Amino acid sequence: MFVGLGFSIYAMAGRVSEFNARADRKLWAFKTPIDTRTFRFAGRDVSIADTTAADGSDLVVVTYGDRELKLTPGVKPKDPKLPGLFRHSDWLKVLRFAEYPKNASIQEFKDQLEDGKDRLVFAARHPLTTADPRTGDVWGRDWTFDFHELLPDGAIRTEGLRLPKTKGDRKTPQPNELRPGTWQMEAALLVMPQTPADSLNLGRPTASFKGDAVSVMGWTLPVATVTALGLMVCLALGAAPRRHKSAAIS
Repeated sequence: MFVGLGFSIYAMAGRVSEFNARADRKLWAFKTPIDTRTFRFAGRDVSIADTTAADGSDLVVVTYGDRELKLTPGVKPKDPKLPGLFRHSDWLKVLRFAEYPKNASIQEFKDQLEDGKDRLVFAARHPLTTADPRTGDVWGRDWTFDFHELLPDGAIRTEGLRLPKTKGDRKTPQPNELRPGTWQMEAALLVMPQTPADSLNLGRPTASFKGDAVSVMGWTLPVATVTALGLMVCLALGAAPRRHKSAAIS
Protein backbone atom coordinates (compact mmCIF):
# COMPACT_ATOMS: atom_id res chain seq x y z
CA MET A 1 0.00 0.00 0.00
CA PHE A 2 2.94 2.32 0.72
CA VAL A 3 4.20 1.67 -2.81
CA GLY A 4 0.81 2.45 -4.37
CA LEU A 5 0.48 5.69 -2.42
CA GLY A 6 4.00 6.81 -3.27
CA PHE A 7 3.60 6.01 -6.97
CA SER A 8 0.24 7.79 -7.26
CA ILE A 9 1.54 10.91 -5.49
CA TYR A 10 4.64 10.94 -7.71
CA ALA A 11 2.51 10.63 -10.85
CA MET A 12 0.13 13.31 -9.59
CA ALA A 13 2.96 15.75 -8.91
CA GLY A 14 4.38 15.12 -12.38
CA ARG A 15 1.06 15.86 -14.07
CA VAL A 16 0.52 19.07 -12.11
CA SER A 17 4.10 20.19 -12.82
CA GLU A 18 3.62 19.63 -16.56
CA PHE A 19 0.31 21.52 -16.41
CA ASN A 20 1.91 24.55 -14.74
CA ALA A 21 4.84 24.51 -17.20
CA ARG A 22 2.63 24.70 -20.29
CA ALA A 23 3.34 27.67 -22.55
CA ASP A 24 -0.30 28.82 -22.43
CA ARG A 25 -0.53 28.48 -18.66
CA LYS A 26 -0.52 31.83 -16.82
CA LEU A 27 -0.22 32.42 -13.11
CA TRP A 28 -1.85 35.48 -11.55
CA ALA A 29 -0.93 37.19 -8.29
CA PHE A 30 -3.44 39.49 -6.57
CA LYS A 31 -2.66 42.02 -3.89
CA THR A 32 -4.91 42.60 -0.90
CA PRO A 33 -8.06 44.38 -2.17
CA ILE A 34 -7.87 48.18 -2.00
CA ASP A 35 -10.02 49.54 0.82
CA THR A 36 -9.41 53.29 0.47
CA ARG A 37 -11.61 55.67 -1.49
CA THR A 38 -8.78 57.78 -2.93
CA PHE A 39 -5.47 56.59 -4.40
CA ARG A 40 -3.33 56.91 -7.52
CA PHE A 41 -2.87 54.52 -10.40
CA ALA A 42 -0.84 54.95 -13.61
CA GLY A 43 -0.11 58.56 -12.65
CA ARG A 44 -3.79 59.49 -12.25
CA ASP A 45 -6.01 60.14 -9.26
CA VAL A 46 -8.72 57.58 -8.53
CA SER A 47 -11.66 58.41 -6.26
CA ILE A 48 -14.71 56.38 -5.22
CA ALA A 49 -17.83 58.15 -3.94
CA ASP A 50 -21.33 57.06 -2.94
CA THR A 51 -24.32 58.93 -4.32
CA THR A 52 -27.97 58.40 -5.18
CA ALA A 53 -29.45 57.82 -8.64
CA ALA A 54 -32.49 59.71 -9.93
CA ASP A 55 -34.79 56.88 -8.87
CA GLY A 56 -33.42 56.96 -5.33
CA SER A 57 -31.27 53.83 -5.64
CA ASP A 58 -27.67 53.59 -4.45
CA LEU A 59 -24.91 54.46 -6.90
CA VAL A 60 -21.11 54.31 -6.75
CA VAL A 61 -19.19 56.81 -8.88
CA VAL A 62 -15.56 56.09 -9.78
CA THR A 63 -13.44 58.93 -11.14
CA TYR A 64 -10.25 58.01 -12.99
CA GLY A 65 -8.45 61.09 -14.24
CA ASP A 66 -11.03 62.76 -16.49
CA ARG A 67 -13.11 59.58 -16.90
CA GLU A 68 -16.13 58.65 -14.82
CA LEU A 69 -17.62 55.22 -14.15
CA LYS A 70 -21.01 54.67 -12.50
CA LEU A 71 -21.63 51.36 -10.73
CA THR A 72 -24.99 50.09 -9.52
CA PRO A 73 -24.61 47.88 -6.43
CA GLY A 74 -25.45 44.25 -7.10
CA VAL A 75 -26.15 43.77 -3.40
CA LYS A 76 -27.69 46.24 -0.98
CA PRO A 77 -24.78 48.21 0.55
CA LYS A 78 -24.16 48.02 4.28
CA ASP A 79 -24.26 50.85 6.79
CA PRO A 80 -22.83 54.06 5.21
CA LYS A 81 -20.99 54.79 8.46
CA LEU A 82 -18.62 51.87 7.84
CA PRO A 83 -15.06 52.90 6.89
CA GLY A 84 -13.49 52.68 3.46
CA LEU A 85 -15.21 50.37 0.99
CA PHE A 86 -16.40 47.87 3.57
CA ARG A 87 -20.08 48.70 3.00
CA HIS A 88 -19.67 47.44 -0.59
CA SER A 89 -17.59 44.35 0.24
CA ASP A 90 -20.46 41.95 -0.58
CA TRP A 91 -20.48 42.88 -4.27
CA LEU A 92 -17.39 44.96 -5.15
CA LYS A 93 -13.62 44.44 -4.96
CA VAL A 94 -10.92 46.82 -6.17
CA LEU A 95 -8.01 44.59 -7.15
CA ARG A 96 -4.44 45.20 -8.24
CA PHE A 97 -2.87 42.17 -9.89
CA ALA A 98 -0.20 41.04 -12.32
CA GLU A 99 0.90 37.96 -14.21
CA TYR A 100 3.55 36.06 -12.27
CA PRO A 101 6.50 35.45 -14.63
CA LYS A 102 7.53 31.82 -14.88
CA ASN A 103 10.83 30.95 -13.22
CA ALA A 104 10.97 34.42 -11.60
CA SER A 105 11.91 34.85 -7.96
CA ILE A 106 9.62 36.57 -5.50
CA GLN A 107 11.98 39.56 -5.38
CA GLU A 108 11.99 39.86 -9.19
CA PHE A 109 8.21 39.86 -9.15
CA LYS A 110 8.13 42.54 -6.43
CA ASP A 111 10.51 44.67 -8.49
CA GLN A 112 8.16 44.33 -11.45
CA LEU A 113 5.26 45.57 -9.32
CA GLU A 114 7.33 48.49 -8.04
CA ASP A 115 7.93 49.51 -11.67
CA GLY A 116 4.17 49.99 -12.06
CA LYS A 117 3.59 46.94 -14.25
CA ASP A 118 0.55 45.71 -12.35
CA ARG A 119 -3.09 46.15 -13.39
CA LEU A 120 -6.19 47.50 -11.63
CA VAL A 121 -9.76 46.28 -11.96
CA PHE A 122 -13.09 47.01 -10.29
CA ALA A 123 -14.72 43.57 -10.06
CA ALA A 124 -18.45 43.71 -9.36
CA ARG A 125 -20.97 40.88 -9.08
CA HIS A 126 -24.67 41.12 -9.80
CA PRO A 127 -27.49 38.58 -9.40
CA LEU A 128 -28.53 37.00 -12.68
CA THR A 129 -31.91 36.09 -11.24
CA THR A 130 -34.02 37.60 -8.49
CA ALA A 131 -33.48 36.43 -4.93
CA ASP A 132 -35.80 33.98 -3.22
CA PRO A 133 -38.52 36.19 -1.68
CA ARG A 134 -38.67 33.97 1.41
CA THR A 135 -34.97 33.70 2.26
CA GLY A 136 -33.27 36.39 0.16
CA ASP A 137 -30.84 33.77 -1.16
CA VAL A 138 -29.49 33.62 -4.71
CA TRP A 139 -28.21 30.41 -6.30
CA GLY A 140 -24.41 30.22 -6.17
CA ARG A 141 -24.12 30.12 -9.96
CA ASP A 142 -26.75 32.74 -10.72
CA TRP A 143 -24.29 35.63 -10.76
CA THR A 144 -22.78 37.75 -13.50
CA PHE A 145 -19.54 39.68 -13.12
CA ASP A 146 -18.53 43.04 -14.55
CA PHE A 147 -14.81 43.78 -14.82
CA HIS A 148 -13.95 47.46 -15.20
CA GLU A 149 -10.20 47.67 -15.83
CA LEU A 150 -8.46 51.04 -15.53
CA LEU A 151 -5.95 51.18 -18.38
CA PRO A 152 -2.61 53.04 -18.24
CA ASP A 153 -3.70 55.35 -21.08
CA GLY A 154 -6.60 56.68 -18.98
CA ALA A 155 -9.36 54.61 -20.58
CA ILE A 156 -11.69 52.17 -18.80
CA ARG A 157 -12.34 48.76 -20.36
CA THR A 158 -15.49 46.89 -19.31
CA GLU A 159 -16.26 43.20 -19.76
CA GLY A 160 -19.20 41.17 -18.48
CA LEU A 161 -18.96 37.41 -17.83
CA ARG A 162 -20.92 34.84 -15.87
CA LEU A 163 -20.09 31.67 -14.00
CA PRO A 164 -19.97 28.64 -16.33
CA LYS A 165 -22.95 26.31 -16.35
CA THR A 166 -22.15 22.76 -17.38
CA LYS A 167 -24.98 21.00 -19.18
CA GLY A 168 -24.72 17.38 -20.20
CA ASP A 169 -21.31 16.61 -21.68
CA ARG A 170 -20.46 20.23 -22.52
CA LYS A 171 -17.05 20.99 -21.06
CA THR A 172 -16.05 24.11 -22.99
CA PRO A 173 -17.23 27.43 -21.49
CA GLN A 174 -19.34 29.62 -23.75
CA PRO A 175 -17.99 32.99 -24.98
CA ASN A 176 -19.84 34.85 -22.20
CA GLU A 177 -18.64 32.53 -19.44
CA LEU A 178 -15.61 32.66 -17.16
CA ARG A 179 -12.76 30.33 -18.05
CA PRO A 180 -10.47 28.49 -15.63
CA GLY A 181 -6.94 29.87 -15.35
CA THR A 182 -7.87 33.44 -16.34
CA TRP A 183 -7.46 36.51 -14.18
CA GLN A 184 -11.19 37.13 -14.58
CA MET A 185 -11.99 33.80 -12.92
CA GLU A 186 -9.58 34.52 -10.07
CA ALA A 187 -11.08 37.99 -9.58
CA ALA A 188 -14.63 36.61 -9.63
CA LEU A 189 -13.81 34.11 -6.88
CA LEU A 190 -12.38 36.93 -4.78
CA VAL A 191 -15.66 38.84 -5.08
CA MET A 192 -17.74 35.82 -4.07
CA PRO A 193 -18.39 35.32 -0.32
CA GLN A 194 -15.53 33.48 1.33
CA THR A 195 -17.77 31.37 3.56
CA PRO A 196 -21.39 30.23 3.34
CA ALA A 197 -22.16 31.99 6.60
CA ASP A 198 -21.88 35.55 5.29
CA SER A 199 -24.44 38.29 5.71
CA LEU A 200 -26.47 37.11 2.72
CA ASN A 201 -26.11 33.37 3.28
CA LEU A 202 -24.50 32.99 -0.14
CA GLY A 203 -21.82 30.35 -0.71
CA ARG A 204 -19.05 30.12 -3.27
CA PRO A 205 -19.89 28.25 -6.50
CA THR A 206 -18.97 24.60 -6.81
CA ALA A 207 -15.90 24.20 -9.03
CA SER A 208 -16.42 22.04 -12.10
CA PHE A 209 -12.71 21.07 -12.34
CA LYS A 210 -12.52 21.32 -16.13
CA GLY A 211 -9.34 22.59 -17.74
CA ASP A 212 -7.54 23.15 -14.43
CA ALA A 213 -4.91 21.41 -12.32
CA VAL A 214 -7.46 19.10 -10.68
CA SER A 215 -8.73 17.79 -14.00
CA VAL A 216 -5.23 16.91 -15.27
CA MET A 217 -4.60 14.70 -12.23
CA GLY A 218 -6.86 12.06 -13.78
CA TRP A 219 -6.67 8.64 -12.14
CA THR A 220 -3.88 9.68 -9.78
CA LEU A 221 -6.20 11.67 -7.49
CA PRO A 222 -8.74 8.92 -6.66
CA VAL A 223 -6.00 6.28 -6.40
CA ALA A 224 -3.98 8.44 -3.99
CA THR A 225 -7.10 9.17 -1.97
CA VAL A 226 -8.17 5.52 -1.69
CA THR A 227 -4.68 4.25 -0.83
CA ALA A 228 -4.20 7.00 1.76
CA LEU A 229 -7.50 6.11 3.44
CA GLY A 230 -6.64 2.42 3.31
CA LEU A 231 -3.24 3.09 4.85
CA MET A 232 -4.81 5.13 7.66
CA VAL A 233 -7.23 2.29 8.42
CA CYS A 234 -4.39 -0.27 8.51
CA LEU A 235 -2.31 1.92 10.81
CA ALA A 236 -5.29 2.50 13.10
CA LEU A 237 -5.98 -1.22 13.33
CA GLY A 238 -2.33 -1.94 13.97
CA ALA A 239 -2.13 0.62 16.77
CA ALA A 240 -5.37 -0.45 18.44
CA PRO A 241 -4.89 -2.17 21.83
CA ARG A 242 -5.33 -5.92 21.77
CA ARG A 243 -8.17 -7.42 23.76
CA HIS A 244 -7.22 -10.26 26.16
CA LYS A 245 -9.59 -13.06 27.05
CA SER A 246 -10.43 -13.05 30.71
CA ALA A 247 -9.24 -16.05 32.65
CA ALA A 248 -11.89 -18.66 33.28
CA ILE A 249 -13.08 -18.95 36.87
CA SER A 250 -12.96 -22.49 38.09
